[in-house]
Amino acid sequence: MVELAYVKKRKRRKLVAILSGIASLAIAVFIIVAFLGRFVGTFTVALDSGDVKLSLAEKSSFEEATSYIKFDQLPSFDLTTFTNLPEASTIDNEQSDYLYGAVPDGKGNSVLRYFKSTFYVKNTGEITADYDLKINITKNEPGTTAKGGLIYLDTILRVMVYENNADTDEHNYSVYAHKRRTPNTSTVEADIFKEYTSYSDESELREYGEDLPFLAEMFETDNTVVTLSNIGFTKGETKRYTIVTWLEGEDIDAQGNPPKGGNLKLGVTINAYENTK
Repeated sequence: MVELAYVKKRKRRKLVAILSGIASLAIAVFIIVAFLGRFVGTFTVALDSGDVKLSLAEKSSFEEATSYIKFDQLPSFDLTTFTNLPEASTIDNEQSDYLYGAVPDGKGNSVLRYFKSTFYVKNTGEITADYDLKINITKNEPGTTAKGGLIYLDTILRVMVYENNADTDEHNYSVYAHKRRTPNTSTVEADIFKEYTSYSDESELREYGEDLPFLAEMFETDNTVVTLSNIGFTKGETKRYTIVTWLEGEDIDAQGNPPKGGNLKLGVTINAYENTK
């Protein structure tokens, strides 16, 4: 169990928040992240480039280009908070692998504070490709809180998506969270149902500065995290993508302890097609 006080005492690492719209892969992708007590989850990335020529790899050198990436036997998830994630340059980096967020649980096993996957996509064809990205919640079974109540894990889930050109040191990203059930009275009217990415208590906001935590973008619907449409991918272009998921311990619904049980699966579909303009 992780007490919330422990999470709050961890030193905040400042991340520069860039909340502009983002693009993502010019391929078809299916991602599964499962949280189920001691359940061992899977994360897969599958390439279906259709009429355009794309290449997928975990390294920018593309020495081991593939059409399918799969991560098996993910440890169970523990709570963490956005302000305890590594610096953007570390997490959005091919040198930090998908188990970078694993820590010992004190019982001879490991737990994941966060899961991350970094991979590269290159347009190796002669034409410009367009693509649409959609992240769906494909399975959502409740677990139990420390007090014995039911909790759906999507209520405390955070999804962070990085999209950047591979030859730059930029780390642009957006964070997504479920729509609040009750209004957020500390925000302007247009944002009243947005969750904080991390802390929400006003005293914590003063302690950690005005730049963090920022408000997360709302899930599009109960079953869709986000849809990104008509994104271009030019000839020879290479992009770096990192997807990070975690269970936010500072979300009021988390109650300071990791839920027991629960099963949440995310399906990410990205469809590529020829740009005819």
